[in-house]
Amino acid sequence: MKGSIRRRSKNSWEIRFDLPRGPKGERRRGHATIRGAKMDAQRRLRELLTMAETGLPPDTSKMTLGAYLEQWFGYHESRVRARTIYGYRNSLRRYVIPTLGHIRLTQIQPAQVDKLYISMTSNGLSPRTALQTHRILKRALKQALRWNLIVRNPLDLIDAPSFEPKEMLTLTAKQLNALVIEALHRPYGTAIIVGAYTGLRRGELTGLKWTDIDFTNGMVSVAREIVFVPGKGYIVSAPKSAKGRRVVDITPEVVTHLKRHAAQQAEHRLSIGSVWKDEGWVLARPDGSHVNPNAITKAFKNLRDELELPPVRLHDLRHTHASLLLKAGVHLKVVSERLGHSNIGITADIYSHVTPGMGKDAAQKFQDMLSESEAEEATS
Repeated sequence: MKGSIRRRSKNSWEIRFDLPRGPKGERRRGHATIRGAKMDAQRRLRELLTMAETGLPPDTSKMTLGAYLEQWFGYHESRVRARTIYGYRNSLRRYVIPTLGHIRLTQIQPAQVDKLYISMTSNGLSPRTALQTHRILKRALKQALRWNLIVRNPLDLIDAPSFEPKEMLTLTAKQLNALVIEALHRPYGTAIIVGAYTGLRRGELTGLKWTDIDFTNGMVSVAREIVFVPGKGYIVSAPKSAKGRRVVDITPEVVTHLKRHAAQQAEHRLSIGSVWKDEGWVLARPDGSHVNPNAITKAFKNLRDELELPPVRLHDLRHTHASLLLKAGVHLKVVSERLGHSNIGITADIYSHVTPGMGKDAAQKFQDMLSESEAEEATS
């Protein structure tokens, strides 16, 4: 779609732009008048073209919140991961649209949204669900504000629902060591071992290919993950964020285990011949296709229960990895990079319970430096 800008007077601009063709294929054009600098008119033209491409009508004064959100889903579909857009749709269609969807977009009031959150928690939903709904709806209305469909975002005027996060459950170094030793001889033990030593997410573990393993330098490259999307099944996806595409160092012990695993897989591949699907997965089914991530979770739970360990989840191996590193004095930034967090603040928030003792240690080290300096001065 194309558009043009024509000056009408000193601070007035006329915008003309293409609209989707009519039901009979006829060409349609939209127009608008903008007051301000030329850059204001250019920005508005880009917004109008984007709206036209996503099916939003130029006159949106009567558009309901529900109609806008459906359009927003389509706009966002090519911009986020399939699992993410599914989560957006599921949350807003389940909780927001049935209650507020009939209200005009321009008439949504903060009190109405607040009342929705109170109703959600009163009906047994967790505060975390209400908070997640708030975040998605706020993001959707932020886009409406950018498109000049609303003059303010009503969610900027209310407090986000609050909740108390559950206490994080992790293993001690002794417990983790017992788990790793026993996993050496178990099905899916490689996934458990690599997860414990790297902090990779379950989807990242199942997405590993042999080309991602640098045996010489002892490194694992995270380039993809396997996630479940309702209606589509398991799909290969890009990492969760740009920082999720990363390289994680591994120890010689992990390299040795991976080499052993590679040799066993190669022996199996030769034994079944052409039945093998040569897709290059580190964690493969007997036919060479990638494993079902749920199978790893089940194997982990069975081993955990057998060893009578605390009721940690497979994902808690990631938390255990990070917590043990921080307790060992590894810098927060290094831990954040290993985990693939989009910024160090996320790591600090999640593992704030680990860092108080580190702060005291830092304060004491500072005092020791001053004391040493004072002692040197006294002897000089």
